[in-house]
Amino acid sequence: MSEYLKEAQWIADLTISRLSDENSLLPRRIDCKSGEVLDPERMIDDLGDYVQNIWYLGKILGNQGLMDFALTSACNAAHFYQDESGLFKGAFRQGIMGKIDWYSNEDVFVGLTALYRLSKNRQIEDIIIRFQQGLERYARDSGVLPAAGKGILKYIGIPPKAFVEGLVQVYLANGSKNTLDLAKRLTEPWINLQVFKQHGIFPSRILTLRRLNDKMQRRINFLGKCIIPKTNVNFLHGILELYKVTGDKIYADSMKHWVNSAEKNLVKNGLYIFSYNANNGTWSYHNKAIVPLIAVLAFYADFYKTTGDTEVLSILKRRADNILQSQTETGFFRDAPHDPNDAKYSRGFLDCQTDMSVLLLKLHSLTNNAVYLEAAKRCINSVIKHLKRPYGYIEYFNPVNGSAEHHSRMYTKFFTLFIKALMLLDAALSGEDLYQEELFILTADR
Repeated sequence: MSEYLKEAQWIADLTISRLSDENSLLPRRIDCKSGEVLDPERMIDDLGDYVQNIWYLGKILGNQGLMDFALTSACNAAHFYQDESGLFKGAFRQGIMGKIDWYSNEDVFVGLTALYRLSKNRQIEDIIIRFQQGLERYARDSGVLPAAGKGILKYIGIPPKAFVEGLVQVYLANGSKNTLDLAKRLTEPWINLQVFKQHGIFPSRILTLRRLNDKMQRRINFLGKCIIPKTNVNFLHGILELYKVTGDKIYADSMKHWVNSAEKNLVKNGLYIFSYNANNGTWSYHNKAIVPLIAVLAFYADFYKTTGDTEVLSILKRRADNILQSQTETGFFRDAPHDPNDAKYSRGFLDCQTDMSVLLLKLHSLTNNAVYLEAAKRCINSVIKHLKRPYGYIEYFNPVNGSAEHHSRMYTKFFTLFIKALMLLDAALSGEDLYQEELFILTADR
């Protein structure tokens, strides 16, 4: 067993023996130095950050206990939190006017569909079918998911984010035509939207009913806003999966239209912005400016792998090479690599190290360029060397020397998510292609 798989097993064993409760469910946050549980709320909305990773680790290690834990955790999460709608009430916060937390349910669905694609487990399939039925009910005939179940916000529609990708994964596992049809139905209104045809970017909200008075219209003042990571990029991965199974040109054209618009409007100082207003051209960075860059380039990598678009590969390599210039000697990546005057230039974030390493490993699979493999290896080695504590890894740190200058709190999901980077690095060092089916499923970060 390689040193990286041993580290992954340490994470999994600690997760099961120390962190999980009697129902194989995890707390949201711990102190990685003392092991104290700081937030005992069950981490239901982040199933996608651990269940498929622990299951696959169990498979490659021949450890049935790890595989059983992952399946039990997912099944118990559904038992306690999946409500009559099919969605998960633990991640389905009914706030003002019955607002639906689609973001949290998205992460649940990603985890469940990845676990099902890998395991083909019938219990997981049953959970997903109930979830799918909930999506069908909310989408109604329009195919647009509402922002809320009641009140003014029920007239606001949101993009389907990673739900399309998850549905295609289910289709690939069980061949259900109804599942594929739902994925298409959730996609169609958005790629035919006039604002997308004009600006090439998906808005984060649309009005599905325009008979609102002036006062209501003023309250809904965010319709031109387009969030790039998650809302746009997650949806693009779904469109890509639809293209891969259908070959329909409209999906390829829509993705290329988005890429062209992104390169025109979304790039500032070599990074991709977080938010763009299609109405007036205003924009903003993410709190961690590196996050949109990782998200967009990860999509570009998958888009190139499928389409062979050399222009996109050229953009991908140029932007990746640029960000490698800011990798510290220690091996870490900064939260704000573009601005030495930003306080976050001197801060690193654990989750970004995982995501950036996975992106670099995918680039290595695409190009066979050892520079990307070595950069990912340096980063992962530094996480283990500098950030490891008795019960996890510190979350925020100094990227120059890895010292803890903030706190020792850690979201459990970032701990379990690091298993993915370790397994993928081990596979890459063994000469495996990260775009082979099972490893590609693991590379997703939604």
